[in-house]
This record gives sequence, C-alpha cells and structure tokens, in this order.
Amino acid sequence: MDRRIEKSRAAFRKALEELAAQKDFEKITVSEICDRANMSRPAFYDNYRSKQALLHDVMLRQLEGFAQAGETSCALFFEEALRVVRNSSVLQRNVAARSVGGELMAALDNLFIRYVGYMVERNGWRQRDSRIPAEAALVYVARGLGGVMDLWMRGGCAEKERDVAQAMARLVEGAYQTA
Repeated sequence: MDRRIEKSRAAFRKALEELAAQKDFEKITVSEICDRANMSRPAFYDNYRSKQALLHDVMLRQLEGFAQAGETSCALFFEEALRVVRNSSVLQRNVAARSVGGELMAALDNLFIRYVGYMVERNGWRQRDSRIPAEAALVYVARGLGGVMDLWMRGGCAEKERDVAQAMARLVEGAYQTA
C-alpha cells in the first residue's frame, strides 16, 4: 500500500480512537473525525466509504493485533485476545453501547474462523463429530467463541481473562480432537 494512503488511514484511525474514548460512535461525525485527523472530507471518502468502514478498519486492526499469538496454545491465544479487548476503548465503548455490535461480531467471527481453521490445518486436528460438514463446524465454533467474548464484554470484562480464555479453549476442544 502507498505510504501516503497508509499515513492518511493511520491519522483517521487515531482520530476515531481518540473520539470514541470520549463518546459513543453514533454521536461522532465524519467532520469531527476529519478535524481531529487534520484531514479533509474528500480525503476521508478517498479512504473510507463511511464512518462505519473506518470503525471496521480500527476494530480489525486491534483484533488482528493479537492474531500474531496464533502459534501459541488456544488458551493463551484467547487470553491475549481478551486482553486486547479489555484495553481497547473503541471496542469497549461500542460493544457496551451496543453500537455496531453486528459488525463487531462479524469481525470476531471471521477472525476466529481464520484462527481455528489455521490451527486445524497446522496441527492436524480432527472434528469430533464427522457427521457435521467441516465448514459448518468451523463457523459454529467461531460463533460460539465470538458469543463468549461478546458476553464477557457486555458484562464489563468482570471475569479474569485466563478463566474466560480457558472456557473458550474448552469450546474448541469440544469440537476438535486437539491433542
């Protein structure tokens, strides 16, 4: 990607993160984002079709930040994912306010599908129930993982990351023979 484009997008992402720490996403305007980023509206629309697209970019970058832990165990991977979420004002404010919840959950589902699919392939895991098509099992597990994370966030991240991560790992182990 062109360095100028990446620099512009980084400015817009930072602006949204700063604004989202102060107020709900729905109340943030594109003009405010542009002002905070010191960029023009045309520059915004050159990079994003909407403020929802910008939010999606911010969320994916934050969530994919923990995907580097993919070489670790499931429990450690999920614990790092939960830690990232706990430390993200964008994710916290917008899930708690139920704003863009569908987009967040879709992003989580896609991330978990990629992670579990990668782990299945890399480690040779087998499904415990071969009657279920492989793709359906992968989606089912990913949505379950996303649901656990969603409930944890909506509960104010009250439980310890380690405890929730272990529950998420057990969900994967229930669907796949991981050892």
